[in-house]
Amino acid sequence: MLTLLMYSCCQGVRSSRRIEQLCESDVGYRVICANPRPDHEVAIAEPGHAYDPPRVEGPSVDAPPWSFSVDPDRGTAGTMAGRRVPPPSAAPDRVASALVEMIKDEGPVVTEVLFRHYVRASGGHKVGSQIRDDLIRALSRAAAAGHVILRDELGETDKLRAVVRLPSTPEVVVRDRTPEASIREIPPSEVASVMRSLGGDYQGAALGEALYRRVLRKYHMVRLTEDAQKYLEEVAKYYL
Repeated sequence: MLTLLMYSCCQGVRSSRRIEQLCESDVGYRVICANPRPDHEVAIAEPGHAYDPPRVEGPSVDAPPWSFSVDPDRGTAGTMAGRRVPPPSAAPDRVASALVEMIKDEGPVVTEVLFRHYVRASGGHKVGSQIRDDLIRALSRAAAAGHVILRDELGETDKLRAVVRLPSTPEVVVRDRTPEASIREIPPSEVASVMRSLGGDYQGAALGEALYRRVLRKYHMVRLTEDAQKYLEEVAKYYL
């Protein structure tokens, strides 16, 4: 790895992402790294490096559990107090470890919401396409290792709409939400659980709408928007 870095500097290449690309396309780079292409975080990604997830049985002495503060723009948890997480462009193993710690406290959580929280905790503001891909890659590693469970709860193929939790976490955890939160930020299985607890007849448009309004009131939400009704109808159709 040191030889690769020294060679890159001599060639005037200092971008880790560019080095990764050259290790695939340039003969000189391929000879030095013996063909395997390193991750763009070449300073820490070594051949044979295995994903080592954090211990999740309880809080660490020198690394307190994540605690979320309120995001003033959305009224939902957005940034983490105590410490920042690695940037999404860091080595996938490091990002995966931080994601597992977040999921420990926030799961079950919709992947899209998890990624938004992660970006804000890392000092960013927007989940762009590259950041999304980096986070999906890291989360997939954690899932492949069996440290998180990814679940498609509405038969969708969009990875951002999957729900993720630890294996030790119940499939459904009903939480209080702020009025500014979007109903789509709540896992479908949780919404379905609330629907069942509220009871009522699920037949007929009028009765369905009354149930949806009761669900929104449960979450301190007021308006039954077109999008909210569409989501609640999807949940009711899939689960009830």
